[in-house]
Amino acid sequence: MSPSSSNKESFPTKGGQGGGSDDHSIISQTESDSDTFLGTTKLQDGGEEMEYCDDILTDSDHEYLNQVSQQVSSNNQEENVEATFRNLLRFNRSFRLYISSYLITSAGEWLTYVASIELLEQLLGPEKAASRRYVSLLVVCRLIPNFILIPFGGILADMRDRRQSMMALDLVGAIAPLLFLIASYLRSIELIYFITLTQASIASLYEPCRSSILPLMVKEDENLRLATTLTGIAWSVMASIGSGLGGYFVAEYGMTACFVLDSTSYVMSAFLLYRIGGEWKVLSNRDSNHDDGESIRNQIENMIIMGWKYIVTSSFWPLVFMKSTTSLVYGGSDILNVSFAEEDPFSTQEEQSKKLGVLFLSVGLGCLIGPILFEPFTRIDKPRTVLNACVLSFILQAVGCLAMGYFRPFSLTIASTIVRSAGSSVLWIDSQVLIQLAVKPEMLGRVVAIDYGFALAAEACSAMIAGLLQDNYNVKPREVSTVMGMEALFFFMLWYCYSAFGSNAVFQTIKENSESQDSTSTLLDHSNGRKEELKRATERTKLLPHCV
Repeated sequence: MSPSSSNKESFPTKGGQGGGSDDHSIISQTESDSDTFLGTTKLQDGGEEMEYCDDILTDSDHEYLNQVSQQVSSNNQEENVEATFRNLLRFNRSFRLYISSYLITSAGEWLTYVASIELLEQLLGPEKAASRRYVSLLVVCRLIPNFILIPFGGILADMRDRRQSMMALDLVGAIAPLLFLIASYLRSIELIYFITLTQASIASLYEPCRSSILPLMVKEDENLRLATTLTGIAWSVMASIGSGLGGYFVAEYGMTACFVLDSTSYVMSAFLLYRIGGEWKVLSNRDSNHDDGESIRNQIENMIIMGWKYIVTSSFWPLVFMKSTTSLVYGGSDILNVSFAEEDPFSTQEEQSKKLGVLFLSVGLGCLIGPILFEPFTRIDKPRTVLNACVLSFILQAVGCLAMGYFRPFSLTIASTIVRSAGSSVLWIDSQVLIQLAVKPEMLGRVVAIDYGFALAAEACSAMIAGLLQDNYNVKPREVSTVMGMEALFFFMLWYCYSAFGSNAVFQTIKENSESQDSTSTLLDHSNGRKEELKRATERTKLLPHCV
């Protein structure tokens, strides 16, 4: 840049306006006529404008301040545009990186899931592989640690920076898929179960951070609904691609390729999360540390107790069990998919692997179609429409399961799987939206953890029951599917009664939360760390000499 050039870049605060008396907002940055950058940075601290020499600020200082201002500007743009999927991705850089990270890890996890089932059956041999007990145990190993450890994931999400926690867990998770190669070399079935437990333990800490960071990235209620739906669609797309590729890769390139790709996906995810930058926590360091004399154990115990008390005394507590009911319906589907893939006694191992991949792809396709079909009929300003979508989703699950139990051709099994998974996806996404609307931001991590933990425990029970019914009681897979359909009809009637007679208190809570979050103070306290970022920027520049 020439010495005579001059440039001024404005950094808007919330809504393009100056902050309140307790806000720290970046005003402007200018360049003066000099061979080097000798402009000034002005910060407003409680209404007092302070000026600092930019030549004294280090490169990291400038990078830090620019990062904060871009984050604020991005959020302001989001507030002033129409709520659409396109605008959400266009104007919210943080969410764009977040969803990219989620796409990559979801695809990798499906690759490992399909490959681990194939590895287990390969090591078991043809006789033991015919038993569904071993596959059921593998599914349980994926789910049980979530129920046990996920409350700690909720505490981690509420106490620490959610983005940094996700990055650390991604890097640790990158090691686990490679351990399956050791299990294959040693031909150890026990090691497969242990690695699966390890992966599930990491996921139990990761999921509450991932779910609860979303309301910090996307403030507007309508955009939050779109973001939650888009996250569910992203999972569906990657379930389709990842599971389909899993069956194909196992058949064509072997299981090693799946495990290596999954490990790589974790590293890529951590890098994308690093690119987001900023602080993403709801408690300040002082609040999260409480009393210096208080032990970590006491802090954890207090936060667990606070979380449970908050749920028990709330109006939304039935919603915490909504995912559990749908998990009881679809939990056994993974076991059934393995049975349906091997239903033809004359099919080869490669054909069975490809069929299993196609069935998992059908699950992802259904999860993609369901939210897209229901999205035009749900509105965030009318939360009852969101609850109605959850209730109606049980009809889709019932139709899919009953059809799967009645029709034997593999093509119709695929179609039934799509219908069933469409229903379960709608409920999973829309129930998550309701919880995000009803729960206070500082409690969201713990509530999501408990909600998710119950759902996975129910899924584990359903998977184990599906396996035991086939092995111990000689119940055919099609008959198990019929039982699942009857379950879905029962839960439809249960949640219909709740929607008709017991949901008014929840909607009142959602209305109160929405009104509260419209105020400036609440928005600043619980946004994506903008206030904390600007405070840090001011504190760092206060240490530098004033311009003379």
